[in-house]
Amino acid sequence: MSQLDELVTAVAARVDDSTVAFEAGKLRINEHAQRRKAIFVRDSGTLKFSSAPGRQNFGIPVSGAGTTELQRFTRSENVMLVLRAEDEDALDALFDAVVNAIFDIGGPNVFENENQYEWAGKDSQSAGARIARNPEIVFMFRMRLQSHPKPQPYAVLDTVTATVTELDVSQIVSATVFDQFSEASAWLRLQASTQSAGKWTSVKDVLNVNPAVQADLDRQPAVGSSLNGLPTMVFDGTDVLPWPIAASNYSTDKLGYIFWFKPASVSGAQMLIQVPINGANISFAASGAALQSSIYMTPGATGRSATSVGFSLLPDVWHCIYWRYDSSLGGDANIAYYVDGALLSMSYANLGAGQALGVLPAASGSMLLGAASNSDTPSSPIKAGGQIGPNSLVLNQNMSPDAIAAYMAFEAPT
Repeated sequence: MSQLDELVTAVAARVDDSTVAFEAGKLRINEHAQRRKAIFVRDSGTLKFSSAPGRQNFGIPVSGAGTTELQRFTRSENVMLVLRAEDEDALDALFDAVVNAIFDIGGPNVFENENQYEWAGKDSQSAGARIARNPEIVFMFRMRLQSHPKPQPYAVLDTVTATVTELDVSQIVSATVFDQFSEASAWLRLQASTQSAGKWTSVKDVLNVNPAVQADLDRQPAVGSSLNGLPTMVFDGTDVLPWPIAASNYSTDKLGYIFWFKPASVSGAQMLIQVPINGANISFAASGAALQSSIYMTPGATGRSATSVGFSLLPDVWHCIYWRYDSSLGGDANIAYYVDGALLSMSYANLGAGQALGVLPAASGSMLLGAASNSDTPSSPIKAGGQIGPNSLVLNQNMSPDAIAAYMAFEAPT
């Protein structure tokens, strides 16, 4: 299935109207519907290497062999959409339904601030009788694609040239891959995820093939919805979501997590994220109404904790939380919390004998979301009724204030 076929299939599913025929290349959906049609045609495109996050310059290679991870390119394709219906009222309704469906799938990866469209034949100004019987709108939009960031695609050789290994890169339509935030290396998106019997069984990482999966029914968060209709995970005090650690969701140098959290209670410890390192953990939790991290630099022995000061989480209120770690800043400055776009003040304390924060230890296994252990009675779980969603990002670069604001404006739960 092509990228355009994936988009059109997803749009048809969201419009969910058997009286509308959808066409794209060889794809036909509801092909016997004749009065209303949505026809998608690829028109042109652009290919950009310089805009790809993590781009590497292939200069004179260093001695020896090495590897890195990068996204090689981004693509944008211009698509012409032709909409037809039996009259202008029906065409207006079809236009709104299709545009809303495309935005649900691709959002800002599809639409510009303004997109031009026109009525075929300038509405009734010419060919008036035909237009009245079968009005038509022609609409252009841009579909942004990207390559996957791939581990070890780039080898630095012991010669004067650098080579790229076989690409093996799938180009995914914006229905499943989002390029809105170039800092993101992983993206858990509930809208694209799997649910069964009112539970989230698997939460899809739309940037990588690495879902967060909970096989135990008793530990699966419930499917919920914000007041404005966005999907959420609802925890019941026994739920936890494991996510296998990979290069895409953990880094020892720069690391960030940004997500929306709505606590049902602000008492006790509620583990938001826990990353296992040999014999200890890197953890980020709500501690009462404060936020607190424990960072062990020597596994199970020494490190530092960081607690927010002068801030209180509010129960039953959505908060945008950004946890940032940057080892280049040095010491306690490595760690920072932003809540609803504001940088918080912090206090610090030793773990064990204490050790200055630096490059994070390596991690393995699965990180945990929503509790400190993967069991039927987990420790420090998010309390019953607490929610996370609809999009949780892992970042391998620091987010700017503008990027934080963009995240907060994108599918913000209310």
